[in-house]
Amino acid sequence: MREEVYEDGLASPIAVSDIPLVSEPGAHIELSTADLALKNHMGKYPAYFDSSMAEHGRVPWARRHLPQELTDCDAKRRQFEQDRSEWEAEMEELRAKKLLELRKEVVRLWIRREEESWAISRKKWKEDKSALEESLRIELQQLRQSIVSPPLTATRQSFSNAQFGKSYNRWQ
Repeated sequence: MREEVYEDGLASPIAVSDIPLVSEPGAHIELSTADLALKNHMGKYPAYFDSSMAEHGRVPWARRHLPQELTDCDAKRRQFEQDRSEWEAEMEELRAKKLLELRKEVVRLWIRREEESWAISRKKWKEDKSALEESLRIELQQLRQSIVSPPLTATRQSFSNAQFGKSYNRWQ
């Protein structure tokens, strides 16, 4: 079982065996992320990379014995990282475009609802106008046909015509 220690300023643990000793060959070599991944991968196969090969010597061993393959792998990794950066930039641009289009569509939806509301109001106005015109037509027709009786609050005034000796009702 490995004893875990924390390097100053870092929150992640590192194994004691990962800390190179000054007396060991290659002790001051810093490993890249890819080299650390390779070292961890090699450590998963203890039957092939046992105590006969020190952990800090595994990556240099791989670099000595597979130089072309690891160089090609590094080149492919750099290309992959560049592709990923381009992809991330493209995705960010697409997210921004998506958000812009969705925001535009929300505003267009509001405009359509406003226009529909206006159309409904205009239709109601036409119906109200038609109803009022029809009411006017009916009442005029009733007046012309003398169907409408005089208002109950009106007072009938009679007057006498002395000349003719008759009394006249104003509403007759």
